Amino acid sequence: MCARSQTVSRRVVSSNLLPKLRDFLVVEKQQRVYVQQEPKQDDFGVHNNAVWVVSSLSDDAELVSKLAAHGILETLCDQLLAYDQSSTQRKALGAMSRLICVVDMDIELLQAIIDHVVESVRRNVPVPEAQRTVANALAVIVAILKAGKSSQERAQQHQQRRPQSQQQQQRQLGEGSDDINIRQVVLQRDGLRVALELLGAADSRVKLQSFVVVSEFVDNHPDPVEVRELLLGSEEQGGSHALLSLVRAISDEARSTAAAAATTAPVTSRARDKNELLLVVLTLLNMIIADETLKMKLTPTTYDVVLQMVVSTSTNPASTSYQQRVLAESLKALTTMTRAGQIAEICPEAALASSVETLEPGGVSAIQDDQLVQLALLGVALMTTGGVSDAAAVVELSGAVDTLVRLLSSKSTNTQANAVWVVSNISSEGRRESVAKLPTSIDARIVATLRLLNLTRRADPKNSRKVHFERIVLQFALVRDAFTTLRSIFRQFANEEKDGLDFEGLKAALNALGAQIKETDMSEIFYESDMVRDNSLSQNEFVVSLAIAHLLGLITNFDSIKNSLVHAPEDVTVVTAPDQPPLESEGASSKLIAKALDLMVTAYLLFDNDASGTIQTNEVLAQMRQHSNSSNPGSHNRIARMASGLPAKTIRDERIKELDFDQDGTITFQEFVLTFQHWAGSDDNDDDE
Repeated sequence: MCARSQTVSRRVVSSNLLPKLRDFLVVEKQQRVYVQQEPKQDDFGVHNNAVWVVSSLSDDAELVSKLAAHGILETLCDQLLAYDQSSTQRKALGAMSRLICVVDMDIELLQAIIDHVVESVRRNVPVPEAQRTVANALAVIVAILKAGKSSQERAQQHQQRRPQSQQQQQRQLGEGSDDINIRQVVLQRDGLRVALELLGAADSRVKLQSFVVVSEFVDNHPDPVEVRELLLGSEEQGGSHALLSLVRAISDEARSTAAAAATTAPVTSRARDKNELLLVVLTLLNMIIADETLKMKLTPTTYDVVLQMVVSTSTNPASTSYQQRVLAESLKALTTMTRAGQIAEICPEAALASSVETLEPGGVSAIQDDQLVQLALLGVALMTTGGVSDAAAVVELSGAVDTLVRLLSSKSTNTQANAVWVVSNISSEGRRESVAKLPTSIDARIVATLRLLNLTRRADPKNSRKVHFERIVLQFALVRDAFTTLRSIFRQFANEEKDGLDFEGLKAALNALGAQIKETDMSEIFYESDMVRDNSLSQNEFVVSLAIAHLLGLITNFDSIKNSLVHAPEDVTVVTAPDQPPLESEGASSKLIAKALDLMVTAYLLFDNDASGTIQTNEVLAQMRQHSNSSNPGSHNRIARMASGLPAKTIRDERIKELDFDQDGTITFQEFVLTFQHWAGSDDNDDDE
């Protein structure tokens, strides 16, 4: 359409359609006027067409202000929840996000919009066909936050242009105190909460908009304490869930980026959403780690992942502006976290290969850009902070000595400095720090539950008889049989690409087992069970998640196994203690698993002498040595044979040390369950019998 035709069209719309359009948006009025019979299920009515017209008109920048002047935003807000979820609401929310920027909203209108948008999100989240509606609803919250920032910036600029005498007079009179704090309104009306709850959403568009909401809220926030409390706050605030979702998003997008770098498939709209998500997540990470407390919390769990992000991004031969922005944000985060004292836990050969290749003339690009060389050098420097211990990485660096020597004499002082940093790193010997984990409310509940359970059992006269570890070893066969069933369950939900159980797979498995677990609890259980921090659960880590859920009472029974999953194998032999009745054949698989998990809890409490909810390595060693000295040779040898063929001692000291997975001196329940499976002879690598 030519410019003249567009002008004529706008005039026609402005003079004829806009004055009448508002009435067409009201659902009840249109049903009363136009519908003479019961509407059909797929008949959206006149209001649906009117909303689509508004959505199209709002794309025209010159008509947006005229739509707002006719009260279209207020009408859409009032009628929003009456519209069809998957179609009309989506279009209405899209138009609202564009109208908000030109409307001067008072507090009543702002609260009404947020309330209706939040309610729309909560209604549509469970509906698979309405995920685009959820994304558009979150986009409205983003528009509100952006409008608040723009209004604040205009007010500050206006204030700065006023003479100092007027500024002083305004401060004395208290003018301007009625300005709306949009961030606080969004927070109080649950606009931020719904975004935090959806950070782990399966739909990429919803996840993207959720992270954008959080980013807009955090960006230039005047109160860093409030941000810290939101991200590290109580379970009711969704705090720890937000940080875990951030870490998981970075890890997932790093995998996706690496996979995309290895293929030349055309970029789809869903892929573009994921690409944009990666940039938003990294930008948010840089905002968050500007705070010292949050930086120390996030650095151990994100450093290596961001490091791999640098590698996968720089390996793509077709460097785009998007990839350069991702690389810049990744290196910025690495630099900040390196200053926090974090040292890379890994120095993979592929990482160094791709970064060093970038430094070589003609390696990645025929024309070598000085800035790209500096970024690549910085990446190698960060990867080798604290020295290099990986043998393959050492070989890769050895082959790049000539390149490093050449760069030491570069004309660019920045290139020289980074080259010196690399040479200094690879010639030093540094100790790597262990990766810390984020505290979670689930972990605190595990400790509290174990303490209470231990104290309760000790106070019960029925439990006065001392439980020896020999009685637990006698039931190792029960544990192995239970895991035969669990292995089948695990394989039903495992992700073949990741060779393990991802977060969605764990949710599906626990739901199939009859668990009723909140999303935040599910996320933390996944994190606590992911012992190696690869964002995927092995079979043994899956058992850890079941043990946690069983301990906390989140899975009351496993009866769903016999109905919806698998039955216990025919060759399962349920071994029970002499003083306990045998399991019935009906529902044996469910009772078998519950009994095996109870056995792990009993074993853990056996070593928790002070009922603290955690045990120390020396407590385990002392308990085992005491049992070894008090046992007669015959029983000792029998236990040794049952405990996976371990010689000489009941459990060797070397085997016990495996309990302390992170080598911090404290053995958590999660670590104990992971190693207990090795003791019982059930392992990830076991073959099916």
